[in-house]
Amino acid sequence: MVKAIKSLIYNPQNNFKIFRNGVFIYGEQVSIDVFYDVIKEMLYSDDKMSTYSLLEEFCDMLYTTLIKQIDKQYMDHKCIELNHIIKCSDKCGATCDDSVRAEYDLPEGCILERILSIQKFDQLGLDYYKSLVNTYLDDVVIQNNYVEKLLKEVSIVKCPRCVINKCINKHLISRDKRDICELDFAPYLVASVANDCSLMLTYRSSTIRTETHYFFNRDHLVPEECFLERPNGNFVVNIGVFDLYPKPLSTIEKHIKRRAKIECLPIDSVPCNQRIF
Repeated sequence: MVKAIKSLIYNPQNNFKIFRNGVFIYGEQVSIDVFYDVIKEMLYSDDKMSTYSLLEEFCDMLYTTLIKQIDKQYMDHKCIELNHIIKCSDKCGATCDDSVRAEYDLPEGCILERILSIQKFDQLGLDYYKSLVNTYLDDVVIQNNYVEKLLKEVSIVKCPRCVINKCINKHLISRDKRDICELDFAPYLVASVANDCSLMLTYRSSTIRTETHYFFNRDHLVPEECFLERPNGNFVVNIGVFDLYPKPLSTIEKHIKRRAKIECLPIDSVPCNQRIF
C-alpha cells in the first residue's frame, strides 16, 4: 500500500492532489520539490530531515489513516440477515460472505475495507451481467430506475447489504435468467460506483489531548477515531468519499467495450493494473 502511495506521489496524473486551505498546490505537472516543501511545513520538520524521511513519514501517515477504524457504529452493526448461510456454488462450497472476505485482510471498519466490501458485490463477473443485459433487452423495454427500486427495498429491509446480497444469491443459487428486473443489475452497478469513487483526507493540527479526550482546540471535542498521533505532532483527521453518482445500465456495455480495447493492445502498452491474464 505504501508503494502505491509513493507511485501516486511521483506520478500523480489526475489521481493524486494536495490542497492547502482549499487551494491546489501539488499534483500533475507540479514539481516534486513543491511536494517536499509542503510536507516539510505540514510535519513541522527542520532542514535536517531528509527528503527520504519526509516521504516515508507522509506515506506512513496516509497509510495509518486509511487503515484506521473510522466508524464504531459500522463495527457494532450486526445484521441478522447477513448471517444466513447460502452456498456460493457447488464447486467451492463456501458461503457468499466467506468467498468475499477470504481474498483480503484489511482492518474491519477502516475506509478501505468498507469500499472494498462494496466493490466485492460484483461476484458474478462482467460477462454474466452482459448476458443478463442481452436477455433483459430481449424481454422488456429498458428502464434505468434500479436506484428507486433499491431504495424502496432498503426502506423495507433497513439494510442495503441485505438487499444487494439477496440479488446476488438469487443468481448464485439458480442461474435461470427468466424473471429479470432492473434490481438484478444493482450488485454490479453499485460495485462500479465504489470502483470509481474518490477519497479526500483532511488533516488539521491539534496539540491538545488529555488521558480520555481528544481536542481540536480547547472548545471542540473530537471522537477518538478522528484523532491521529504522529511523532511530529497530532492531527484531527477527516475522511470523505465522493464521486458516488449512480451508474446507468449502459455502464455494463461500456465496460465490455473498454475491456475489448485493452485486450487488443500489445501487452507492453497496457498498464500493469489493467492487464488481463
